[in-house]
Amino acid sequence: MPAIADDKQFKTPWRFIHTGMMMPGAGIGEHIHGNCEEIFFCLDPDAHADFVYNGRKAQVPGPACVPCRAGDSHGIYNSSDRPFRWFNINCCMPGQSYDATDLEQDGVNNQP
Repeated sequence: MPAIADDKQFKTPWRFIHTGMMMPGAGIGEHIHGNCEEIFFCLDPDAHADFVYNGRKAQVPGPACVPCRAGDSHGIYNSSDRPFRWFNINCCMPGQSYDATDLEQDGVNNQP
């Protein structure tokens, strides 16, 4: 995952900013961060993203963002027939490091 910025560039608890193209059928599987909060962006006005948040799935038309609080499960998937650009911004609780627990729900074969 390409990083636009990483934790060495911040004096705050920011960990990273990632971006990429999410191809049709691809996704970031549902997972939980105990020490981190994230926000996902889908900026393409013609695309839609399927977001999972605490096991609930919703299709969100772009442009949109979904904030994810520490301890809440989340994932993003592209169920459309076209790629879209996404961004992910992550920050950690003060004094903590990045963590993630994979819930083994990829959104493609394992619909939440």
